[in-house]
Amino acid sequence: MKTVITALALLLLAGNAFAEEESDDTYCAAIHDLATTIMDGRQLGVSITESLNLSNCSTNICKIGRSLVLAAYKEPQYSSDKYQQEAISEFANQVALQCYLEQE
Repeated sequence: MKTVITALALLLLAGNAFAEEESDDTYCAAIHDLATTIMDGRQLGVSITESLNLSNCSTNICKIGRSLVLAAYKEPQYSSDKYQQEAISEFANQVALQCYLEQE
């Protein structure tokens, strides 16, 4: 999970332009949703290549998506639905927490 926090700290610097256009809460909620979607794909067995292809563009949010994909694939994939949901929730909440802390 330290990888997620480190990656997110770098991402937030890249995402400042996006954040200036959105309220802090809206920005961090969007990051939470993005992290949830990415980790959900990870837990369902979507390949890292496919996930990275989906975030392959030049906007700040795509750069954030790419970094979150890399962080998500450093986390284990679980076979049990219960553990998958816990991993998704924990990942998204840690990402969002770091986002909110960086906005202060």
